Amino acid sequence: MILYVLGLLAIIQITVYILFRFYRLKNEVTIEQKVSDLKLRFFTNISHELRTPLTLITGPVEHILRHASLETEVRDQLLLVEKNTSRMLRLVNQILDFRKIQNKKMKMQVRQIDLIPFIRHIMENFYGVANQQEIEFLLDSEPTALYLWADPDKLEKILFNLLSNAFKYTLKGKQIKVSVTENDSEIQISVQDQGVGISENKQKSLFVRFENLADTHLFNQPTSGIGLSLAKELVEIHKGEITLRSKPGTGSTFTVILPKGKAHFDEDTEFILSDSIHPTEEAPDTPLTTFPQAEEGSVNATGKETMLLVEDNTELRFFLKTVFIKHFHILEAGNGKEGLEKAREFNPEIIISDVMMPEMDGIQMMKEIRADINISHTCIILLTAKSNIESKIEGMELGADDYITKPFSAAYLKARIFNLLEQRKKTPGSLLRHPYQYPTRAERP
Repeated sequence: MILYVLGLLAIIQITVYILFRFYRLKNEVTIEQKVSDLKLRFFTNISHELRTPLTLITGPVEHILRHASLETEVRDQLLLVEKNTSRMLRLVNQILDFRKIQNKKMKMQVRQIDLIPFIRHIMENFYGVANQQEIEFLLDSEPTALYLWADPDKLEKILFNLLSNAFKYTLKGKQIKVSVTENDSEIQISVQDQGVGISENKQKSLFVRFENLADTHLFNQPTSGIGLSLAKELVEIHKGEITLRSKPGTGSTFTVILPKGKAHFDEDTEFILSDSIHPTEEAPDTPLTTFPQAEEGSVNATGKETMLLVEDNTELRFFLKTVFIKHFHILEAGNGKEGLEKAREFNPEIIISDVMMPEMDGIQMMKEIRADINISHTCIILLTAKSNIESKIEGMELGADDYITKPFSAAYLKARIFNLLEQRKKTPGSLLRHPYQYPTRAERP
């Protein structure tokens, strides 16, 4: 009985100890999280205050460097000022980005990127440092052209942080290599350095914000401890992942894995479209959609208003179709001549047209439509790469309802079309033929 009692007491004591330990660890984690949030809130508030004076420093310095005739010594000093103000502004923006991610207010503006030139452009920022430290800095890429749907600003921040980290902890005379590979579903971007490396026990907390894992006795480099954490957050909102292989004394390799295509992005993602869209597995080169002849004044089989897409870029036309297919009966044309024929045949409520096209351009097509009394009422939106004000004025004077320059936001185009058609429906004597209910502002993605 004594042994049973002692055994029971021992079990109770172990249970109490485990529960107490668990509660203590949970409390420490909670306190650590609160401290981290307080740090982030404090730095966010300070960052907002710093952006204005930093802008007022950067702006005049850039103006002087571009327009003033300066002595070599003065120019070198101003370049040093510009370099460090740019660095401070990047750190400020990183903290603000963290706050946006934490509050779920980070918006994605995704476009198709030609990845290899994009990476080379980012690498150009580090050539000066590489020459100064005698570091061999190179790009290793099997594909010469590779297209990826991503947010350019956020992808630039990811790569910039990884390269900054590599240069920060790589000794003089070593090598840093950027590698790009792909498979059927993913693209991998690796940054490999021959730096000091990271021990296995420190790798677990590598992406924790405000952590600085480098030996400060070896490197007299200022660091904020948020770069890698921000990179991980930005990779994750791209639905990708970031991995690390490292060994002390031999260097580290950070690999960013991003999925191909655009189907994986959230519904609230904003897509930026332009003529530079290249073929992907999601946009097969299918023949133009054809529809049967509709009787005068009749509603098409879908019960929706008809939209005509006139665009010579097959991929851009396909993407626009995927954007509007839920709300409109879609017709397609590959040039202005074909677009004019379909406009006269089907009498669509709205036409979205490119300006520069073969056979007949968008301007000439619009003139013909406005001169035809049967279809002159049609709402026309022109898409063009010409951003100068003269081209916009010409398009509006010739009768375009709107003139949108490329690249453009698909969300903006969608909102603009819904608003134009809603205004037309409210106009007395409107020629819109059927009362399709467009999504309200709160319902729009």
